[in-house]
Amino acid sequence: MATIETKPARVISTMLGREHHGIPTCWVTLNYGDGTGQGFGGYDLRHYGYAMVQGIIDAVGAETWESLKGMNVRVRSDESRILAIGHATEEQWYAPGGSLADRHSAAAAAVRAPEVRP
Repeated sequence: MATIETKPARVISTMLGREHHGIPTCWVTLNYGDGTGQGFGGYDLRHYGYAMVQGIIDAVGAETWESLKGMNVRVRSDESRILAIGHATEEQWYAPGGSLADRHSAAAAAVRAPEVRP
């Protein structure tokens, strides 16, 4: 089982539009402050819809998509991807997938899952 960690990050840029195949999507580019960074997004908004955009905005405590840039946030991630993005200090999270009610708690449930060690 992959180790899931929560770490602080700063939003350095966002994108809301179409990727090179014309699929509507959104991205939040993050800087971890240690010389590394990562992107969160790339999901097909034809499936996730505006609920994903609003879920990210609500979870991090922003007023608009444009105001995300420069915000301090937290992410929950495994070794390869960001599982959820959340508020810098409050327990407010957005995790893609599941029902609308599950999106904010999905990452918290994943973090509580026991780690299996050999």
